[in-house]
Amino acid sequence: MKNNSMTVITSKQFGALNVDVYQNDKHQYYMTREQIGRALECKEPRKYIAKIHERNADRLDSLSTVVKLTTVDKESRKSVKLFVTVCVA
Repeated sequence: MKNNSMTVITSKQFGALNVDVYQNDKHQYYMTREQIGRALECKEPRKYIAKIHERNADRLDSLSTVVKLTTVDKESRKSVKLFVTVCVA
């Protein structure tokens, strides 16, 4: 998996969550593991989704990417795994 350039294209309410949707240069839409896990009401969202991905890497690797996100103040950076989402309204 290579690092890709992503842009937040929208923030939407999903129940009580505010979900950021990212888009790459191929117009594919992504959400973070954290957001998917929270939407599924997991106790440990990132770990839960990471475990699912690990068990199904053969199918999910092509649907995910790793990006480096920078905070608004540009002070901190972290790598985040994003997954393709199929529909965004």
